[in-house]
Amino acid sequence: MNANEEDPKSDGPSTDIGVFNRIIILLKFRLHWALYKRFPNFTSRFFDYNKVRKFHREADKEENEKTRLPNDEKIELQFLMAAELYGPGEISRLVHGINKYDWQDPDGLSPNDGAAEWLRASREVGGFGGRYSLGRIERSSNTPQSSRILKGPVPAGVEYISLYIVPITSSLTCLVATFSLEKSRTTAYANILEKDRKTRYERFAGGIQVLDVMNLKRNDIREERRRIQAIASNWFRDTIPGILVNGQLGESLATLEFLTTTEVDPLSGHVDTDSKWAECIPISSSHRAWKCDELEQLKLTWDMWPDREPGHGIAAMNISNVSSDKLPYPMFKDRFNYIYLAEENLRDLLSRHATLIVLRGFLRNLNTIRDTIREARSPSKDVIAALSRIENFFLESLGVPSILNELKDHASENGSFSRHMSSFSEVAPRRKEDKPRKLQNQMRENVEQLAGNLKEADKSARELFVQYSALISTQESVRVQRAMMKLTCAAIFLSIISLMVAVLGLR
Repeated sequence: MNANEEDPKSDGPSTDIGVFNRIIILLKFRLHWALYKRFPNFTSRFFDYNKVRKFHREADKEENEKTRLPNDEKIELQFLMAAELYGPGEISRLVHGINKYDWQDPDGLSPNDGAAEWLRASREVGGFGGRYSLGRIERSSNTPQSSRILKGPVPAGVEYISLYIVPITSSLTCLVATFSLEKSRTTAYANILEKDRKTRYERFAGGIQVLDVMNLKRNDIREERRRIQAIASNWFRDTIPGILVNGQLGESLATLEFLTTTEVDPLSGHVDTDSKWAECIPISSSHRAWKCDELEQLKLTWDMWPDREPGHGIAAMNISNVSSDKLPYPMFKDRFNYIYLAEENLRDLLSRHATLIVLRGFLRNLNTIRDTIREARSPSKDVIAALSRIENFFLESLGVPSILNELKDHASENGSFSRHMSSFSEVAPRRKEDKPRKLQNQMRENVEQLAGNLKEADKSARELFVQYSALISTQESVRVQRAMMKLTCAAIFLSIISLMVAVLGLR
């Protein structure tokens, strides 16, 4: 070793500088992470490595191209169909709404043959499977062109509302409303897909999640879908509220959106994998999708992976492949032809799907009320609250046993349950050798099984609640008697003392 060289093992100035640098790097890292957690998008502009920023720029450019609609493709959201159910406790609201907005006699028939009278007759005979068209509701400022055009509230962004009454059983009636969107709003999904996005960072569960272009567009479409669903929910809540829109069951309206395309065959599994715009909606996969037997271009799904929304489904159709003989008005190839076709084939399916949603809501509500028994074991105020909730359960579910009995009997008869329902078959069976299932058979089996299980659960729960209420009342009576006994003993003791004091005073 030369005399001028320093021993690397000895303590020298270089070692002190190395420790100082490590401290600076550690402090810089902690400051960077603290800022990154608080302001991820702002911080990433200045502290991210050049390779990371370059990767995101290139990936964003590629993803924007793949999620953009092809030049020859045109996708439009034509309408949102919503279904609400009315049991014994809600049917008066439906009749009141019909009378309030004068939807009584759209066909110019005698008053005795109007909607309210037809509804009463259908419930008396047990819901004979017919349908009653209330007509088309336009804004009050519009001039009616025929007796089928009615007056009533129409939300902003909606061109008109078509209303149909579909009786399910004598104690359960469905009102199906089709909200046909204005032309400017039909391109909402297309506008979202056409707009370029940049990868974003968001705080999530104590960390940071990276949202790429596809996730951002999917989230925007999901938000637009929820805004349109809110239009239907608010309309029912303000006009004719029923079982679902009140929120007592924890369920939302049964809704179904209808999309039209010009090139891609939606929900068929034949969409180009390099084109990811269909996955953002999503209408690319054929998993759990169903196609109409009479109109093969019309398909629907209730399982919108990864955007699974309870009660909501997507129906889609490639209108370029629909032959003219299928159209109600072949001379006019406008969107109202396709809206009419979709309405006729989807209306009754949605009413049965709403029945499934109500049954699931009844079951969830029953399980929730049953849990109140565990909450009512100690303090007196908890006991009173639990008894109050049990009382509300009995008051709010007066018509549930009759609904369950009729639904179970109704679903056991295939002809009665499937009347007026269009036949839909499975697009892609689980196995190639399997025969495609029928949607109406699947729904009928689900309703029959769920109604049967819920009927037994409801019966046992009601018996349990009655016994538990009697037990709680007995316990409370015993507590009151014990309290009265203590008060009586205290009163006797005080009387004895008073008597002794009086006797001593006389002496």
